[in-house]
Amino acid sequence: MVTNLGNDANDALLYATFKHYPSVGKVRVVRDKQTNKARGYGFVSFLAPLEMARALREMDGKHCGSRPMNLKRCDQTRRDFKAGAYGEDADAAAARLARKARAYSGGAPAGGEKRTRPAKGGSLASLYQ
Repeated sequence: MVTNLGNDANDALLYATFKHYPSVGKVRVVRDKQTNKARGYGFVSFLAPLEMARALREMDGKHCGSRPMNLKRCDQTRRDFKAGAYGEDADAAAARLARKARAYSGGAPAGGEKRTRPAKGGSLASLYQ
């Protein structure tokens, strides 16, 4: 979970802040439904648990837009969507969302690096797990 985001924060800015971690899967800045302003927090998910831990150490206090971010790993039981919304295979659903996000952003990772897939049977690590 990323907190202390300013009103200028959006999904693209949050992704740009974390894009040097190759296993970034999905980013989302939470917005108010009525005013469409950022609510001051968001989520970043990673395909690799070690990169998630590295991002927690390295990016806490770095600026995203106009404010320094606060990062913490969220408790999986405190997610605000319905339990079982993604069924038993939540990791597969998150991987599909990550592939769609990459396809939408042009399909290729920045810098020409090779795409990597999570190990077979591996799970997605996330700041909101």
